[in-house]
Amino acid sequence: MVTEADGGQVERKVKEDARDDLDPWAHACVASRANYVHGHGYAMTPILDMINHDGGCVTRAGIVEDELFLSVDKVYKEGDEVFISYGDITNLETLCNYGFVVSLDEGEGGMDNGSSGGVDAKTTFNEEIIDVSVIRRPPVKVIVSDVDGSFDTDALATLRSYLISPQELEGIKSTTSYANPISDVSEEDVYCLIMSFIDEAMEDANKGVERARESGDGLVERYLWARAKTLEKGLVFVKAKFPSLDY
Repeated sequence: MVTEADGGQVERKVKEDARDDLDPWAHACVASRANYVHGHGYAMTPILDMINHDGGCVTRAGIVEDELFLSVDKVYKEGDEVFISYGDITNLETLCNYGFVVSLDEGEGGMDNGSSGGVDAKTTFNEEIIDVSVIRRPPVKVIVSDVDGSFDTDALATLRSYLISPQELEGIKSTTSYANPISDVSEEDVYCLIMSFIDEAMEDANKGVERARESGDGLVERYLWARAKTLEKGLVFVKAKFPSLDY
């Protein structure tokens, strides 16, 4: 169900992260619980690895006279939970590496990472990947940003090179020229193609949300809901850029 609804993102990541040469349990522990400690590199850090994620926190950990110290960028009252940031990581990464998904919307509680139960968190970063296919060409992985719905420049350059007309190709001097729009018509073709795949991927994600809700799988529901919302931002981004574009 997840593979059909998220374009195979989780399945691909699981395969990419697999290490047949390592003990699976030990590898999972290090991958999910190791932290970077200034001056000491990455280390297994008991207690520190139990603190939940908030993407908006600025935190630092360090060793002072053989003791672990954590500094934060805000004032906490007694009884408040202290958060740390695991970094700018996507929902795909938090799901696969830590077993939780956080909210994309300001003020809406996210899902707990399982370390202290019932904790709300926020994220300031997410992105989703869609595969855009062109006949007789390798598929292009397009990254859709949750910040403004824009697409990564590498994918745009590749698609421009795929869709350029023979007449336009004559005026191209080098491959670096694809970093910028070739022409208005060519650029509309590129975005029209992306929109068609985003629309399909968003429909799959929304169907997955409904199936996850029916089966009572809140974690998958939130993961796919966030994907659909990010892809929707991609559609809004293109429509603002090309109001009359039909796809």
